[in-house]
Amino acid sequence: MKLPSRKGILAWFILFSLACGPMVNLQEYFSIVAPETTSHPKATEPYFFSHEYFYLSESHTSESSEELAKKANIESWRNYTKQQISVEIIEKGLYTKNSGEEFANHLESVGKNQAAKYVLRAQEIDRQVMQFREFWEPEIELDTVFLMEKREQFRQEIIHSSTDDFLKERYTFQVLKIDGRLRDWALLLDDYESLNQEYRSKTYIDEWSRAWAAGARLHLGQNAEGIFEFAQLFATSPTRRYQADLSVRRLENPDFEKAAALASTDSEKGNVWALQAIQPFQDGLPLMEKIAKVDPNHPMLELIMSREINKNEVGFYAEKNSWYVDVFDSNYRTDKQKVDSLRNTAKSYFDKLSAFNTALLSDTDLHDKGFWFFTSAYLNFIAHAPKACAAMLEKARQASTENRRMLKQIDFLETVLFLYENGLKKETRLMQKVKQFVQKNEIEDFRDNNLNIYLAEALETAYLKEDQTKEIHQGPFFSCSKKREKVSIGQVKAFLAKNMAAQTTYRFDQSYWKSGVIDDTPYNILEQTVAFMESDGLKEEDETLISLAQINVSDLWLAIGRHYVCFNEYAKAVNAFSKCESGTFANPPFQSYFLNMPDLFIKSKIKEDYPEDALDYLKKVAEWQNTVAEQPENAEAWYNLGLAAYNLSYFGNAWILAQRGWSVGDLRYDRSDSDYFTNGFAKICLQHALEAKPDQELGAKISYIGALVERNQYTLALIEGEPRSYSSEGDKNYLDRMEREVKPKFSYFFKQLHEEYNQAEYEKMIIRECLSYQAYLESKNP
Repeated sequence: MKLPSRKGILAWFILFSLACGPMVNLQEYFSIVAPETTSHPKATEPYFFSHEYFYLSESHTSESSEELAKKANIESWRNYTKQQISVEIIEKGLYTKNSGEEFANHLESVGKNQAAKYVLRAQEIDRQVMQFREFWEPEIELDTVFLMEKREQFRQEIIHSSTDDFLKERYTFQVLKIDGRLRDWALLLDDYESLNQEYRSKTYIDEWSRAWAAGARLHLGQNAEGIFEFAQLFATSPTRRYQADLSVRRLENPDFEKAAALASTDSEKGNVWALQAIQPFQDGLPLMEKIAKVDPNHPMLELIMSREINKNEVGFYAEKNSWYVDVFDSNYRTDKQKVDSLRNTAKSYFDKLSAFNTALLSDTDLHDKGFWFFTSAYLNFIAHAPKACAAMLEKARQASTENRRMLKQIDFLETVLFLYENGLKKETRLMQKVKQFVQKNEIEDFRDNNLNIYLAEALETAYLKEDQTKEIHQGPFFSCSKKREKVSIGQVKAFLAKNMAAQTTYRFDQSYWKSGVIDDTPYNILEQTVAFMESDGLKEEDETLISLAQINVSDLWLAIGRHYVCFNEYAKAVNAFSKCESGTFANPPFQSYFLNMPDLFIKSKIKEDYPEDALDYLKKVAEWQNTVAEQPENAEAWYNLGLAAYNLSYFGNAWILAQRGWSVGDLRYDRSDSDYFTNGFAKICLQHALEAKPDQELGAKISYIGALVERNQYTLALIEGEPRSYSSEGDKNYLDRMEREVKPKFSYFFKQLHEEYNQAEYEKMIIRECLSYQAYLESKNP
């Protein structure tokens, strides 16, 4: 498959790290196949595919190489002392700065005098090789004379003094550490070859020494030999897997090919190819074919296959993985041609993976086939071969009775396959299967979440595709606004289906927020959903869907009410809000983010001056709207309604009755043409208020609020036309032109205030406190 270039990925990484900071979890992406279904060696979970190319994380639930190394080291000392020293004392003595003497004393107390001497000597060396240096501490100046003396002392201990293989093995490791710190790589290899013969009983410590020797070969330019050694360590040493992989990250394919040529057995070749296959940007299929040829049961083969499938899924589900693949046009809209191209490329590679999978299953030497049956089923699912998929799922289930994650994936594919084969013809049985899966699919990580999202969206699509309509009995709220409308059951059920995958709190990058799904749904569908949920005679499948959607009807009424506020239909909004749960408007967030007056910027008041309940406030707004309908010459009612419409907008302090959230970036990046942003309705009300001939004081107040509205509208015009030149001179020219040519068009209310209401005390206060009005007056009297 085509892979992104290293330069491209590096540029992407730097751009988003420096410009935007952490914005996406590079471990997460949209895929279906979970690598946890594989059989894989210890400490190989970090090699599950992800886009964390540069800082390979060991943040998985199983133990990392480092944790395994520490555990093995402590356990070996525990056994060496015949459990006479506690784990806590051993761990502190080996891994805590300046704690070696205490551990040495305990060793002497149990008769391990030579071991006590070793611990103290090792910690002397560690101070030079930086094991105990904190990152903020200055680097210790290298004492080469001291290190050479210790090296010779340790060599003599190994060759002549010590008869204890446990200590000889550790002294050898210390000698190699000294050689490495001195950067004498040839000497290190000589020491490894000679000292390695001095003891017979070899443990994980010998693997650590071998890692030093492998690294020395790389430093000497012996890339093939170094890769070969690290490949064998990666295969056999859980405590050095992480280091083995990182050590060869910079090397190219020709070096791996030469390393494989050094192998004397098929097993050694397979280990080289396996280490090569997990490198970033590496096409793993040709290497899998080589590995399978020499050892179809290689312990890394399943993991490599999962990597190849997951890598390919990034392109196959391109729209959901837009962080990682280019799917946008020049206007940052999804480009269908790009999506189709990525998907077709992925399909082609899936076909190749499927051919490999089929060939491997026919190999009589393959032992455990459960994973390969499942991947065959998935690849047939991708290829729209439902019968072959179903057959392989059955075989996978029979072969994978102990693999919980595998069984979950099988349940998922069987459910989706049933939906695709039957549509909604067997809806009752379908929803039974969906319920069984959703209830069993406890969300442990982003991969489980992906399954829920895929299933919910597939069900949503099925409902939208089916033209299900019927007339259902609606309650009095709907009767007063829409007389027995036909309700699209398909749209309602699609909305409920999508909510199956919605989370109430943020957990994963691919998550739906339940509140977001509700907010983004047209109000008429929300109304129809309430009517559907409260209707008589619901079928079993309907009740199941409603149960799985886990929607609080109060949340729907809240969203419906907010929609009506945005439409300036305040009586309907009050009716909807009245159906919310008791206490909704008396508690956070309304208690925290609601005020019944906007910021006037003159005679500022504090929150305690406006103690009104949000719903009570809206009821008054509805009354003012009713008053102006009956008394169109009532200037004060028009003023109050205009002030309220302003306050209920983005620019006011009652915005929470119209929107769930507010951000300073909304104006620039998430703005719509709705009245919530444009203040069009507020301006109309205030114009009507002036037309009703108010007295001087009220007229001044109306004009001032109208000027605030016009300020907001000018701000929108300023943002709408601003250049994207990122030039200070260009920005200044633009602002000067807007001030000169456009801003005067937004001065109607200041003109009214100056010409018609200049006798009001309120106008005099505005002159004293409002810089904008002062500037306006100066422009009229230069």
